[in-house]
Amino acid sequence: MVGVLYGLPLVHPHRLLVATIAASGCILQTIYVTIFFIFSDRIKRLKVIMWLLFELIFITILIIVTLIGVHNLKTRSEIVGTISVALTIMMYASPLAIMKMVVKTKSVEYMPLFISLASFGNSVAWTTYALISFDPFLTPYRLDHLTVQVLDKLPRVLFDEDLRARDSVCCVCLGEFELKEEVLQIPYCKHVFHIECIHNWLQSNTTCPLCRCFIIPTTITTKFLTPPPSILLDPPQQSGVVSTSPSHIISLPPQLQDEASVSSNYNTHISRE
Repeated sequence: MVGVLYGLPLVHPHRLLVATIAASGCILQTIYVTIFFIFSDRIKRLKVIMWLLFELIFITILIIVTLIGVHNLKTRSEIVGTISVALTIMMYASPLAIMKMVVKTKSVEYMPLFISLASFGNSVAWTTYALISFDPFLTPYRLDHLTVQVLDKLPRVLFDEDLRARDSVCCVCLGEFELKEEVLQIPYCKHVFHIECIHNWLQSNTTCPLCRCFIIPTTITTKFLTPPPSILLDPPQQSGVVSTSPSHIISLPPQLQDEASVSSNYNTHISRE
């Protein structure tokens, strides 16, 4: 259940796969506990009921503390993630309780082979998953050199009362901003987000989550305007003369400008085909 909570967007965005697997495990474990409860004696049934009540109380307190008491997405993920890691270690270490009987009887009757192999394979799979930087389920493409350079140019500001009057909640994680917290502000529309949230969002999108204005050009996808949209530091000023060209464009190094130009020509060639 802690794994399901960790994978929710309110705690850790872009971890839906973790929540799905944890929820599947909860369903299977519920079936196992139900079978054990049906065929066990009265004393063991009371123990099962007591442990289930303890777990429900624990997860309820954790949800209240995390979602209501903590308003920072990073802190939420750290709290729930740490508890999840501790419980996962306990889960994998629980078969060690039977090792004494296995050594004493010199028999593996109480240590099923398939469960041991499945646990080992699951551990290897999750370790590999955690070490791989590119996740096809969560990140459709890698951030290329051009995109990283543009992300570094996005301004970071301290959240104050003026920003709170306009944006009090990060629309990506739905978590509230804290005063004097460093947040990232989109140059053109001036919307603000948690730094981690908007970086995760921009791994698979090139627009603002709220108004959908273009933020970054990309050299990977061909679904956007060609040439790549400009990145504005400030919105165009209202005046008597209407200008069709944006001002205050972020200047990129010559090498990155060449990359954007090559990407634009490539996208145009693809669209014509």
